[in-house]
Amino acid sequence: MTQDHTYSELINLKERLEDKAKSLANQLNQVHAQLSSVTTTLALLGHKERKAENGEEPILIFPPQQIKGLTHHEALERIARANNNRLKITEARKVLIAAKMISTPKNAYSIISNTIGRIGKFKKIGPGEYELPSITKEERPLLAEAAHK
Repeated sequence: MTQDHTYSELINLKERLEDKAKSLANQLNQVHAQLSSVTTTLALLGHKERKAENGEEPILIFPPQQIKGLTHHEALERIARANNNRLKITEARKVLIAAKMISTPKNAYSIISNTIGRIGKFKKIGPGEYELPSITKEERPLLAEAAHK
């Protein structure tokens, strides 16, 4: 009798596990579909996928398409504003190179450092890290006026 009981328990367990596997497979398919949708949306916004660190393309903190046509200092300000008013030269370098705003990658760090020093808006907070002070209410009308000229 116990052998029949054990046999039926194993059959029931197998059926439950098959049902659970089907349920998990459905959930996994739904997650893959959602992931695909989000990945497509990010790609349309200019976001690069994170890839392995074996020489493939790095992840970018800012879509390069949004800075094309800007000057270096305008691009650096826009990158900083999108990153809580903080700028890391190494991150900005990747974005400017991806946007083809800097043609010689080996000179990019120097170009960015010189631009930051020349415009004088950034405050150094660490090695290769800068902060862009927040715009005050008094400065906003002046910036808007300058933008229209």
